[in-house]
Amino acid sequence: MTARRIIYLEAQLRKARAKIAVLEARQSRGAIDSIAVPDWSWALTRQELALVQALREAYPRAMTDEALNEAIPHHDHAAIRSPTLIPAVVSRARRKIPGNIERVPGVGYRLSREAAARL
Repeated sequence: MTARRIIYLEAQLRKARAKIAVLEARQSRGAIDSIAVPDWSWALTRQELALVQALREAYPRAMTDEALNEAIPHHDHAAIRSPTLIPAVVSRARRKIPGNIERVPGVGYRLSREAAARL
């Protein structure tokens, strides 16, 4: 495993641990009884779900292809550099949950207003 890959994985682990700590704190305060999972999310792959979650966190801002590329999991570190990956993942996600992802010319992608209200 390369040093670059190790650094990337350690950063992802830190982010995941931070999210877990927030959820545990909310649950201990009684703010969360259970975690609701939207029905449509079961149809999405890991990459598509990560893409939708990244867009939801960034709403109302649009995200560039590069930022989305960093937000989604990859099987191979070299795949991160593929220029066609994000449009392909967006296309598949749009087919499964139509009307949720908008293209912002010259910038990237963002969630539609209706999708942000639902999520």
